[in-house]
Amino acid sequence: MILRLTCPECNKDSFSSSVEAFKPCPYCGIVFSGKFGTDRRKEKRIEREDGIFFIYKGKNLEAKTLNISKNGFTIKINQSEMLPIGDIVEIKYGNDDLRARIMWVMRKDNFALTGLKLLDNTFKIQNQTN
Repeated sequence: MILRLTCPECNKDSFSSSVEAFKPCPYCGIVFSGKFGTDRRKEKRIEREDGIFFIYKGKNLEAKTLNISKNGFTIKINQSEMLPIGDIVEIKYGNDDLRARIMWVMRKDNFALTGLKLLDNTFKIQNQTN
């Protein structure tokens, strides 16, 4: 299925097979997705589903990554509670112990999508395996 997406910058229509994928507008070049809007992470995102554990206010929570980049993640949390924007979480991802700030939250029926900005500069994507 091909979907029509309207660019949030120039308001011209383009087409994509995925509403979630970040792609450049063919007219103005801004990178955006139909679902998440303008890409605020300037580095390349790698679509990847990996299990992660994180600690929020003393609670251990599980999530899955949807995409990762050098400075952030989009994660899917199968929890009913929403995490407040701006709060800090501790993440266990593979062998890395990371800290991240919650940048955005999008609530769905029984899960939440959450954007995390990494606060540690030691994360290396190439060290992670599927």
